[in-house]
Amino acid sequence: MKITYVTINLILILFSSSLLFSSEKVKNDEKEFLISIEMLENNELQLVCTEGCAWETLSFTLSNNENDRMVNTYGLNVIENQDTNPNKGLALFLFSVQKSGNGLQLKGIKGTRWTDLNFSLRKDKPASVDNAGVTL
Repeated sequence: MKITYVTINLILILFSSSLLFSSEKVKNDEKEFLISIEMLENNELQLVCTEGCAWETLSFTLSNNENDRMVNTYGLNVIENQDTNPNKGLALFLFSVQKSGNGLQLKGIKGTRWTDLNFSLRKDKPASVDNAGVTL
């Protein structure tokens, strides 16, 4: 009887560890993106993508009473439910950007490990946003 319990426990441990490693593989296969965000004069926001995007630079004006702007792999104001990614070298992500007081609020919708980021930008000091969060 004791051998049976040991065998069952070993099988459960092996099964659990295989599930753990398979979920790690999914996270490691996720393509990364890296975007620099800088506030310019007159509430103009400039985004520069250096990794994982089909675009290089986006710029637009934000005000406190304006709707969210959607940013994804292919640019600005692109349809939210675009699930295809024909270029496998690109990251597949979608987030919204909104002005919030003196700062920004980003909401991760797809391809990010964050759901909400709130931060203030200092003049001439861009923030870096990636899959994991923001660096000021």
